[in-house]
Amino acid sequence: MHAPVPSAPSAPGSDAAPVRPAWLDVRKWRCRRRVDHAALLVAAKCGGCVWKRRSLRMKAVATITDPADPRVVLYRVKEHRNQRQYGEQIRKLAKADRREQLRRLQSIVAVHYGKDCLERLKAQGSASTAVVSIVIMQGASAELMMLAQKVCETCSGDLFLLAPNLVDEFCMDLAWGEPVRYAVTWPRSSELYMMPPPFLVLDGLVSAQNLGQVVRSAVLLGIKSIILSRPTFNCLNGRACHASQGWLYYAEYFLAEDLPTSLKELQTLGICVYAAEESHPRMVSPHPDPRWALVVGNEERGVSEEVLRCCNDFLRVPQVRGASLNVAHAAAICIYELAQPSTATVLGKMRALACACTHRGKEREREGERGRHWLKLFWLLHVSRIFGGVH
Repeated sequence: MHAPVPSAPSAPGSDAAPVRPAWLDVRKWRCRRRVDHAALLVAAKCGGCVWKRRSLRMKAVATITDPADPRVVLYRVKEHRNQRQYGEQIRKLAKADRREQLRRLQSIVAVHYGKDCLERLKAQGSASTAVVSIVIMQGASAELMMLAQKVCETCSGDLFLLAPNLVDEFCMDLAWGEPVRYAVTWPRSSELYMMPPPFLVLDGLVSAQNLGQVVRSAVLLGIKSIILSRPTFNCLNGRACHASQGWLYYAEYFLAEDLPTSLKELQTLGICVYAAEESHPRMVSPHPDPRWALVVGNEERGVSEEVLRCCNDFLRVPQVRGASLNVAHAAAICIYELAQPSTATVLGKMRALACACTHRGKEREREGERGRHWLKLFWLLHVSRIFGGVH
């Protein structure tokens, strides 16, 4: 026990508190250190929880050595997979009834592939796409591993590493670069009245390659609202996504079980519906505003008769010779031409610009006249002061 230490004498006549020795603040300093140490413990615990969560995520990276593993039944080729497990997983992921047929689901559960598509999916986000899992090969590059981990963390999916001897079992094709395959539940059908114009309507398009190319052209030309009939909706698979190079993720889709009814609903919203048909005499021309919809039909039969009866007008792509163009090329030309500003719109904008320039010129003339009036007044006052000083 320490003896009492006398305080330092204060100056005579001063009210200042006595000076305490520095060692008496050691207890206070220890309290501060104790508080800081407790804060560090809390931070360490929080950091430990974060590290634990990350370690749990890393535990989801499992190596697949058995081709019959039920976790990767979606990735096996059709000849080798268990059809019962396959159907059950698809219905579960699509949140559908057990009795519902796989061709009538409200969202597509499919396996997409390609590093470019996965990068586009990561850039677009997981708002409308649910990634179930990702499968890559053992020994994949660090860049691909990091990309797959980021997508899995964002979309709460699982990451699997595939043994090299299972390449043929899971169709990990090496011809398109470093192989990566991922199962997605996509897309969710949007509400028609909430989708912004213009629209692209695909009636009976059944080629996944053409579907991917058409949607890619539409998205790159500014259309993000796409209406699909049921046969076309079922073609939103991995091949269509690969043909679009991942641009399918940037569009909104509406599943039209009854396409004529959906077109009539568009017309009630003030949308002009065009049908692209090579037999009609009118050539495609610009539409004055973006409130239009383009209907593109089947590769062989074209637009169906019941859909043609619901259209406001028809158009075609002018050709010098040869048979009809590919549906993807024809759709891209029609979208480009319809989106161009019409002559009337350009003339109207030029007239408005000329009126604005004329109005601005008149305002400048008035401002100039006001300036000249003020200048005259200034000189008059100046002259009056001069002569006033003389007299």
